[in-house]
Amino acid sequence: RPRHPDTYELTGTLRNRADFAQAYPYLEFTLTDNFSRALVRKVLSPEQWLPLSLRNSKAFDPSSDLAFTVHFEASGQPASGYTISVFYP
Repeated sequence: RPRHPDTYELTGTLRNRADFAQAYPYLEFTLTDNFSRALVRKVLSPEQWLPLSLRNSKAFDPSSDLAFTVHFEASGQPASGYTISVFYP
C-alpha cells in the first residue's frame, strides 16, 4: 500500500480474557492533536476490522488473542496521537 500523508494504519491485538466466547466488539478510534483534542473519530463494526479469515465467525474464542490491521484516510488532519475504545452497541 502506498504511503500518503493522509493515510494511517492501525494495528492492534484484542484479547478475550473470559473463559467463554463473546461477540466481536466494535472499535472506536480517535485521532488527536497536540492538546488531545479530537480531530477525527471513526467507529468500525466487526465486519470492517476483522481479518478476512474470521468474518464468517460469530464469536471471539475464549482466552484468545486476535491481531488486526485497519487502513484509513483522514485528509488534512495533522494528528499527533490517538485513542482506541472497544464497545458493544
